[in-house]
Amino acid sequence: MNKRIFGNNKSKKLLALISPPIIIAIILFSLWFNMKNNENDSIFNQFNASVQSKDKLKSICKDKNLYNYIIKHKDEELHNVTDNQGGGNVSYYVGKLGSKRVDIFGKIGKNKETLTNIKSY
Repeated sequence: MNKRIFGNNKSKKLLALISPPIIIAIILFSLWFNMKNNENDSIFNQFNASVQSKDKLKSICKDKNLYNYIIKHKDEELHNVTDNQGGGNVSYYVGKLGSKRVDIFGKIGKNKETLTNIKSY
């Protein structure tokens, strides 16, 4: 007895018709997912660059106590960061630097997110 693994010709044709769109959908989803995850990177790269530059940090962080705290913990990474909680053209993230909550605000322009303010509540 010889059994066919893939069934008859109709099954093969159906599989050939369905497979390419599924593969394309998976690829497009992967590209979209990577692009969405990399959106956040730019504002965090700006945060890290600001932490390394005292002048830049002063222009974004008006709270003197928070400014000193960030300088003191500049070698630590932000952790427990939320996704964007803002709306419209405003981005808003909350994370922890050491044991302190840090609120990061940004402005979303065309294809760019710019860090505008750092606070702690």
